[in-house]
Amino acid sequence: MKGLNGKLAFWISSIILLLLLLHWAPTAPINVDELLHNKQAKYVVDWYYSFGADETCLENRTDNLRYYGQSVDNVAAFVNKAFSFTDEYLTRHYIGAIVGWLLLIVSGLFSYYLSGSFWVGILAMVLLFLSPRPFGQVFGNLKDIPFALAYTWATWGTIRFIKELPLPSYHTALNLALSIAFANSVRIGGSLFFFILGSFTIVWLVLNRKDYSYPTLLQRKLRTYLFITAVIILLGYFGGLLLWPYGLQNPLSHPYESLTLMQHYSISIRQIFEGNYFWSTHLPWYYLLKWLAISIPELVWFLVLLSSVMLFRGILKKERDEKISVFILLFCILFPVLYVIIIDANLYSGWRQLYFFYPVLVVFVSVGTFEFWKSYRNKIVRTVFVSLVLVLGFFPLKHLLKTFPNHYIYFNELSKLQKDAWSEYEYDYYFQGMKEASDWFFSTVTVPEGSVIASNFDLTPYFPKNLHLKYKYLHFYEYQTKQWDYAIFSNNYVHPYQLKNDTWLPDGLQKIFYFDKNPYVVVLNWEGDNVLTGLSAFKKGLYNKAAQHFEMALEKNGTNVNTMVYLARCYLIESKFDNLELIFQKAMEINPYSEQMLYLKAKMYFQQTKYDQALRSVESLLEMNPKFEQAFPLLASCYEKTGQADKALNIRKQIK
Repeated sequence: MKGLNGKLAFWISSIILLLLLLHWAPTAPINVDELLHNKQAKYVVDWYYSFGADETCLENRTDNLRYYGQSVDNVAAFVNKAFSFTDEYLTRHYIGAIVGWLLLIVSGLFSYYLSGSFWVGILAMVLLFLSPRPFGQVFGNLKDIPFALAYTWATWGTIRFIKELPLPSYHTALNLALSIAFANSVRIGGSLFFFILGSFTIVWLVLNRKDYSYPTLLQRKLRTYLFITAVIILLGYFGGLLLWPYGLQNPLSHPYESLTLMQHYSISIRQIFEGNYFWSTHLPWYYLLKWLAISIPELVWFLVLLSSVMLFRGILKKERDEKISVFILLFCILFPVLYVIIIDANLYSGWRQLYFFYPVLVVFVSVGTFEFWKSYRNKIVRTVFVSLVLVLGFFPLKHLLKTFPNHYIYFNELSKLQKDAWSEYEYDYYFQGMKEASDWFFSTVTVPEGSVIASNFDLTPYFPKNLHLKYKYLHFYEYQTKQWDYAIFSNNYVHPYQLKNDTWLPDGLQKIFYFDKNPYVVVLNWEGDNVLTGLSAFKKGLYNKAAQHFEMALEKNGTNVNTMVYLARCYLIESKFDNLELIFQKAMEINPYSEQMLYLKAKMYFQQTKYDQALRSVESLLEMNPKFEQAFPLLASCYEKTGQADKALNIRKQIK
């Protein structure tokens, strides 16, 4: 496993992987975050091209993207503008492929650095490539994957720096500074490495206190130390701001502001987890740990266990510098996971915000596997080990080949969730299935010029340029509240109860698209005339007429809870309580967690002067969704009617 053959195999393997990634890049789907980050990147480019006159990129919009360095997104936008490329996302996906390849290379060379074997580097590259959750997003995720590259590079650089103490080379210092700068240019969280470097330098000094005379050492090398420190801080910190306009506005306070925001992200998103519907700010503490358990390949988990055993068996035999290297590696793996759990960080969409620690974990298990291989030379043991690795590695490889380019939707086989995860966990949270549906739709359906296409995902990058189509955004549950000609909807943000019980399919269904036998995208024809007519009458106060049209719509398809809500509002306004009870019962069969319907039920009780029942209903609703703002005035009124004036006053103060 040494010598030229290993080195040659490493570089041949890396070239094959690069060619494969470049071949796949044009087929990669556009993800929902790309739409936002690409737009912000173009604003950033405009800021530079206008020498700061165009300040759109600095605006504080709801997406909070001014707080991201997103340097790779910005580079892609610069390339598109400089070369007048019209297919912006193809450029992004090629750049993503190159960044993904660099992540493989850095992980492989890092493993080689620690082990002295290029074969270990090959193992690291293969393990990372066969990890569908993180590596399945290399093409379109130009923030999490580049940050993973920077984090892995900086971890390697930190270990090299500490190993070369008491006087690291200029080359090592520059390498570390550039890696930290790259990390900060993507996310300001790369500043963590200043803390890591300082902490482990102190550890090194304490452990080596008997070998060096610190006053003499510092006196002789003070200028060199100061220069190296200045290079790392100035280049690592300020170099990371060069492509980040908001950071450049105030290089001290704005990065700190961004770091604070990222630690406790304010935007809360509805998430399916363990079959329940949570706000991301109210997820269980073990959310991250559960996702790691079910979405990291079983091969990697097996090697984590094996490597941990080898580590604890051999740690005492290692040299002092090797021990520090191991502890740096473990710190960079464990600290991010433990930290976000301790501070109760706002996580969502699985664990993509933590992808950066995973390549370092892969390096750890690759080196640990090599230690096992060196320690056990028995042919039977090695044969069993290799056989087990090949069997476990077959599962993610099979998944990749079967499901590319959407293979990031992955749950490991040992968790037995691949087929059962749909409706239990977030599935296609990046809306990547929209590409398959769009490709089919525009190649199969004769779409008249100027048609209106509705969706809960911006489909305009997939539109044929010659048809001058119009896009209309609609939430899945509101798909008939505005006029359109055709629609393509992902079932994201549909309540898991409806997914499990097959009560979510909408009117006008033309085709269903499946991922691993689970439906995740639908194509619709327009069949909502009665709903639109009813809405028009409702807005004019013609509630009886509106109710008639809503009833006709439900006779055709009785699963549209949103239409039932409007019908219930008509009944409530006209005090038709018997009719309201019936429509409520039907709605509960479709989705017993419909918040709007439960709210109307509470209002009905209040209108009937059944204040205790109204109070119990509205409290139950707010327990289910504490962010349902419409319910708070009703809650205050219920408290007033039930003799709880102090509680009513507190609620009204909160509303104001």
